[in-house]
Amino acid sequence: MFLSLLLSVVVTSCHDDDDDLIGLWERFADYQGAPRYGAASFTLGNKGYVMGGFANNESYKDLRVYDMDRNIWNPISSTDENSTINFPGFARHYGVAAGCDTNTTGYFGLGFYSDYDGKTIYYQPTNSPGSDFTEPVLLNNEVGRLRDWWKFDPTGNNGSGEWTRLDDFPGTARYYSIAFCIGTKIYVGLGYDKEQGDVDDIYEFDTVTEKWNTSHIGYPGGKRRGASVFVIDDIAYIFAGQQNGDYDYRFYSYNPTTQTWTQLRDIANTTDYDYDDDYAIVRMNASTFVIDGYGYVTCGSYSSLRTDTWQYNPTTDLWTDVHNFKGSAREFAVSFSTGRKEGAFITTGRSGSSSSSFFDDTWRLDPYTWDDDD
Repeated sequence: MFLSLLLSVVVTSCHDDDDDLIGLWERFADYQGAPRYGAASFTLGNKGYVMGGFANNESYKDLRVYDMDRNIWNPISSTDENSTINFPGFARHYGVAAGCDTNTTGYFGLGFYSDYDGKTIYYQPTNSPGSDFTEPVLLNNEVGRLRDWWKFDPTGNNGSGEWTRLDDFPGTARYYSIAFCIGTKIYVGLGYDKEQGDVDDIYEFDTVTEKWNTSHIGYPGGKRRGASVFVIDDIAYIFAGQQNGDYDYRFYSYNPTTQTWTQLRDIANTTDYDYDDDYAIVRMNASTFVIDGYGYVTCGSYSSLRTDTWQYNPTTDLWTDVHNFKGSAREFAVSFSTGRKEGAFITTGRSGSSSSSFFDDTWRLDPYTWDDDD
């Protein structure tokens, strides 16, 4: 997930005219924390949880909650609409998070830790689960890779929310990874490890026993960072990202019931058929979500920043472009969704690797409505 030194060109669409594409992006309540990028998010019911991130030489550890029905940030309780639940571990960015429909708790971990002066970088020693989170030790100014794993229960602590540290992620400490939930299992992996570079292992976490399966699942698409994933009908779809400095166009699905991978059609124009002539889906550091059984990807970067948005149909294994994202082009934004059109949101992000432009605006996509402004 290394980025070019300067991302200054904005790609607004793969077509000459975006006016004929269905989809309505509307701006909703701004994120109430500091503008940032590289945060992590998960969904529980009708609420999106956003935590961590980085901006202005500072990593963050605040957790903020968005009520998708009421368009309000931080609805922690009926008596305090402006609360922030702070994470007890290290402040970080490029972490991963996941929530499951079968569970009322969210999970968060991994990522990158840096001291607030923006210069001193630390490495986390292995701690016993549940113990105090000890101060990290300096390790030759190497990247502050993390592999701790935490659970957040929004009903704990008398409804104020409660964090609990669980067993560490069994793979190597890393960042630029992915996480997704199917049933009662969370899958975490891929990403970048300082020693090994890009990695291709994925590990399974059981939310019932709260234990990791230490035997990893190999991703057939190869090592990568900055990949994208969404889950439709208990099937995970993994695509995009960067491998050894090259953007990847391969696309795979994973069925945990049969423990099998299926290679799907490429997300680039790699055939002699017409269906992929306009495909411009390849990217990294993108945002994904699901609405009514269709997967969506938007924003991210492919040599330049993207705003084009694509819808995936798992029945036909084909992609269709919908209306461009209407906010500023960005990468490292977060998304959360109820799975319905009323709840698919994008927030935060940055405008490029050398930019000081960080975002706090929040946008919702209605994929069934035309934009009257066009």
